[in-house]
Order: sequence, then structure tokens, then C-alpha cells
Amino acid sequence: MLESFSYQRVLARGFALVSDTSDNALLAAADVKPGMDLQIQFHDGKVAANATGKAAKKPKKDDGKQGNLL
Repeated sequence: MLESFSYQRVLARGFALVSDTSDNALLAAADVKPGMDLQIQFHDGKVAANATGKAAKKPKKDDGKQGNLL
């Protein structure tokens, strides 16, 4: 049961864990600054990376209304 909740199982499904060089998890694109050194952990190991450019724009918040279809 414990194994099914392991983050390594999530990584094995194709996800990655992004952290700074101090192993602090980065949970949002806004946490990453241009030029920042990163670590990306995959199910089979880590790679070093460097952020270039700026974060993509945040999607609009859903106001709960469907809106017009036509």
C-alpha cells in the first residue's frame, strides 16, 4: 500500500520532479527565474538544467460560468 503512494511510482509514469540546486521542490512555473539552475528528477535519475526565457502566462481562472457557445 505504501508503495502505491510513493512519488517514485509517479515518476515512473512519466512525470518529473523539478527542484533548485538546494533540493527545494519548485511547484509552479512562477518559482523559476530566468538563468536559474535546476535539477530534474526522472524515474531513472537526475539531470541538471538551466532555465532560459520566462514562464508562460497563467491560464485564466475559471469563473464557473459556461459562457456563450455561439
